[in-house]
Parts: sequence; structure tokens; C-alpha cells
Amino acid sequence: MRLLAPTFTGFVLFVLWAYAIVDVLATEPRRVRRLPKLVWGVVVLAVFGVGAIAWLALGRPRNASWRPGGVRDRVPRRFIGPEDQPDWEPPLRPRPPDRTRRAHPAAGPADAESEETTEMFEAWEAQLADYETELGPDDDATA
Repeated sequence: MRLLAPTFTGFVLFVLWAYAIVDVLATEPRRVRRLPKLVWGVVVLAVFGVGAIAWLALGRPRNASWRPGGVRDRVPRRFIGPEDQPDWEPPLRPRPPDRTRRAHPAAGPADAESEETTEMFEAWEAQLADYETELGPDDDATA
């Protein structure tokens, strides 16, 4: 049993290596990724298992068929969301309540807040006017 595992692994690596060699030779040079086709051929031939795996992972054309040198690309699947379906309708959701304040004569507590705010702004304007009189006239403003 111990002899069978290395033999089987070697056989799988040899088949993978042979497939990679045929695939490198059959692939069009303009479709090879990352390195030129000749360099990939040397890498696959020189580095037995790792070169074949590197070719399959890094050098093969994207979306190529599994037939060695396959010129017809596999069409990548396009995700279609539910809103792209012809019978899709948006979900009906209740509208959230309107949370904006509206000025209304019978508003109640909002009137008290607006009176406080008005008094506060009037006090600030008075302080600003007092500060401006302390500074005196601005010579640059008249020019």
C-alpha cells in the first residue's frame, strides 16, 4: 500500500505535465497570460509538476475550454438580480411617518420652544450691538 501512493501521485503528475505541455503548444500566443508562450513552454518542461500547475493557474487564457488549446471561450455566467427579471415588482412598504415640524397656530409646546429661541436670538443680537458700540466706528467699512 505504501508503494501505491507515490506511484499513483507520480502518475497523476505525469498526466498533468503531459496535458500542460500539449496545452502550451496548442494555445495561441496572443492569448497566453503573464509570460510569453516560449517561456511557459520552458517552465513546464523544466519544472516537472510545479511548472504544469503554474501554467494551469497563471498562464492559461481566462475562461478557456478544457480542451488543450481550445479557441472557444467559456461564457462567464452573468449574475441576474431580482430587479432584472421581467416580472419583478418593487416590494410595497408603508411610508415612514413624516417627522418634520410644521408651524401651526395650535402647535402647543412647539410655540413655547420657538418663543424661547426668539428671545435667545434677541439677547444675542443685543450683546452683539453692545460689543460693536464698544469697539467704535469701523474706518474700513466706510471706505
